[in-house]
Amino acid sequence: MIFNIKQKDKKKIYFFLSLSVFLLILNVLPIRLINEEGWSGYEKFNLDYQSINTIEQLHKIIDDSAQVHHCKPKSLEYTEWVTEIIKQRFRHGYSHYYFNQNWVASVLGYVYWRDLSAVVEPNDLMLYPNAACSQQSIVMMEILKRQGVPFCKVGWNHHFTLCAWIEGGWRYYDPNMEPIMSIDQRKFNDNFLNIEFLASIYKDRINSNNIEYALGVPKLGRINEFPAPKALLFHKVTKVISITLWIFALIPAIYFYRPINVKTKKAGHKVFRKRPSKVQQPTLTSAES
Repeated sequence: MIFNIKQKDKKKIYFFLSLSVFLLILNVLPIRLINEEGWSGYEKFNLDYQSINTIEQLHKIIDDSAQVHHCKPKSLEYTEWVTEIIKQRFRHGYSHYYFNQNWVASVLGYVYWRDLSAVVEPNDLMLYPNAACSQQSIVMMEILKRQGVPFCKVGWNHHFTLCAWIEGGWRYYDPNMEPIMSIDQRKFNDNFLNIEFLASIYKDRINSNNIEYALGVPKLGRINEFPAPKALLFHKVTKVISITLWIFALIPAIYFYRPINVKTKKAGHKVFRKRPSKVQQPTLTSAES
């Protein structure tokens, strides 16, 4: 068995091998096709909190801050610390995947629809300084979930917020736009159908002339339901594809580089072994005697 590769197969091998290496390299490139600088005009964005890069770390910081101020879990005061620290952790702006995190979603978001590369997985969001309204709400929902606090999304015309069931009632939270609200104003009731009330809490956040356009009538999601299940599934699938696609490109290269049996005619050669000569006993002739 020897390797006898045809010329046309060599070209295929080089092509698929190069493609495989290219797809593998994409997984280590720190490239992002959609970049948003983020905005922190009125926000409480704090650079010191950028070292918090997992949900576990964020949860611990919140717990530690709440304990220092003697706030019980699942209380109004505790939840104020949740939204306060998330406000300081993120600035407004969408986070999109890098190549080395999910290059398939990154490319599809750039080429087809930018929302395809917008991050929705809570721990992935903790790797970025930016988070849009839906992304900051997702992070807060994850913290509430770990605390055993019921929550639901509040969808507006062009905005995304949430409610949490605290001390026997639904309370309104918006860590992204950071409306100026008292604890009493957080009660989610008919006030949130009143444009004047919305204009008062979002003063200096949303132009009063655009309140109805940006917010309108709130639409409530299901209790404890993740707000972007399809996007989360899409990102899980594309992550697997990003990591493994190079292997599928390598398979054809291996196939074309297969060994082929080549029949060769070998001339038969007889091997003659020289027999050792028989040693005879020396004798004396009559002449020698």
